[in-house]
Amino acid sequence: MKRISMKPSGFRLSFSRRGLLGLVAVALALPEARFLDVPLAGAAVRGPAVTPVELVGSASAAPAILIGRWLAESIRDRGVVDNVQAVIDITAEGKVAGSGGCNRISGAATVREARISFSPMISTKMTCAPAILDQESAFLSALGDARLWRIDEPRDKLILVDEHGVTILRLLRM
Repeated sequence: MKRISMKPSGFRLSFSRRGLLGLVAVALALPEARFLDVPLAGAAVRGPAVTPVELVGSASAAPAILIGRWLAESIRDRGVVDNVQAVIDITAEGKVAGSGGCNRISGAATVREARISFSPMISTKMTCAPAILDQESAFLSALGDARLWRIDEPRDKLILVDEHGVTILRLLRM
């Protein structure tokens, strides 16, 4: 857990984060503030307004717009098998769960601004038709190759892009 030390004459941070400085300055300026419990861009500051204050959460927590269940519509510019749902569910803590279409999957997402990466997914090992297993393999591979994300707001889609700027996954919010 990262710690922040604050003194009336100033403060020293062991965790640097844009916006945190302003929050700490406000806490120091308000003598009546005895306790701080404020969400902060994927983390929460919780503790007394004067030493120590704990930073709870992580820099990899998912932004609110990413939280939710997403259905794959295309994988590497190919359509998906009808009636087979490759889905991921992203939590506020960056946990990822879902299905590759055949097997249940679980892992984590690390998000920093427009960058995203997925941990290797763990999955069950059920047997399915070859076409479904091929799609699942492509889905998991694309998650592993994802480096950037963006939201297509008018269509409510999550677009994942690889290191070369190529769109590798298009997902629709469910």
